[in-house]
This record gives sequence, structure tokens and C-alpha cells, in this order.
Amino acid sequence: MNATQSYLKLALAIALSLATFSFYPLLARSQSSLLVGQGLPEVGDEEAGPPPDNQREPGGGLSPEKPSCGYDNKSMSAIVPLKNWVLTASPTPSFWFYFPDSATDISSGEFVLLTQDGQERLYKTKFKLPEAVPGIVSITLPESLDKGNFDEGIYYWQVRMHCSDPEGEEPDPLVYGWVKRVLEITTNPSETTYPRASISYDDITNLAASLRNPSNPNRSQIQQKWRELLDSIELTELAEKKILGEVEPNI
Repeated sequence: MNATQSYLKLALAIALSLATFSFYPLLARSQSSLLVGQGLPEVGDEEAGPPPDNQREPGGGLSPEKPSCGYDNKSMSAIVPLKNWVLTASPTPSFWFYFPDSATDISSGEFVLLTQDGQERLYKTKFKLPEAVPGIVSITLPESLDKGNFDEGIYYWQVRMHCSDPEGEEPDPLVYGWVKRVLEITTNPSETTYPRASISYDDITNLAASLRNPSNPNRSQIQQKWRELLDSIELTELAEKKILGEVEPNI
């Protein structure tokens, strides 16, 4: 299949997904779990063309229009580039998100990891946000994820927030994106600047973890690298937001 055919096929898949989800906002409040495989754009390998965009803010495609659970029109955001194959060499990568809401605005959140075609759910967890939000938080895949389920390859994830307001008429906010598992990443976030194509989930995690260490002697340099990374993916406005760390299990 040539590049033109691949893009036409992808465009058709996206069009079908939009048609499929035109009725979904009316049902979203009644569903207790994330979607699996409905309307998911088809993804080939890198030779077939780029992946679909990461939907890092709610709105469009599979995602409802509501930007967050609060009422100030600020949007939740996944900290990923809009485009490219976002890599990880870790069997337990962390995914990072900014939430503008207070803890009382959100009753719970839900994260799910799916196979590339969206037909099989590999991992799902419910969580609550730290009391200190607004801020940047992480969701980490567990070591208990069965070996062989997260080998080299392309995977799809979704995060949905369940808002506390029981009378809200709009669907709960949803973001989604892609992760490509590889065996090794050669770039070092402490030594490089950040061309957009080189960003990985591991870069984000390493820098965020370093910034959370108040005794780190290189804190000012790390803060500059963090700003450069966010600037390279057009999320400069998040550079000064608090990094709160891991979400809490919602048992």
C-alpha cells in the first residue's frame, strides 16, 4: 500500500469514527468504563506514515468537548507532543497529565491501556487526584502487568475524568494517545535539547522526577531543560505548574 492509499484509509477511518461518536455525548454519563475499540483510527507502522495525532486535550474525535470538570474553561492536558511516535524503553512507563481542577471537582479518574487496534484491554485502573491539585500528575504502568503484554510495539491509552457534578449535561473529559515500546532510547534528556521528534515518555518522567527532588544541586538547569521540553511540544504554559507526582489508587 502506498502513502496516498494509507492516508486515504486513515481519513476514512477517522470519518467513520466521528460518525460513530456523533451520538455518544448523550450516553457518556451512563457508562462506567472507557471505550474499547470503538472508532479508533487505524494505525500502521512508521513506513505507512505518521500515527494519528495524540488527543492531548478534550474535544474532537473520540473526545468530548468539555475541557475539564471545573468551570473556569481551563483544559486538562496530556503532556505529549501532538504528533510523532512517542517512545518508551521502560516496561513500566509513566504518563503525565496536567489537571486544572480542584480535588472536589473530580470524583475519580480512569486510565486504560489498549492494544494497537483498540480491541484488547491490557490494563485498567481507577484513581483519584492528589488533594494538592491543580497540578501535574503521573500514572505509571505496574510491574504486575503480565510479561508479554507490553513488549515492543504500538499501544493506545485513554484517560477519562469523572466529574463530581451529578447534574452536568456534557460528557466527562477524555484524552488519549499512543505509546511505542522500544528496547532502547539513546537520547539523554540531561544533555540534549528537544527537537520535537525526540521526545519520549522517559524524557518527561526523568525530568519531572528530578524537579520533584528539592535537594537536587542542578535544579535550575533541570528547570531550564523542563521548560525547553515543554516549549518544543507547545506546552510552555505548563512550565511553572506544580509537579505533584503519582495519582492515588481509587479503591
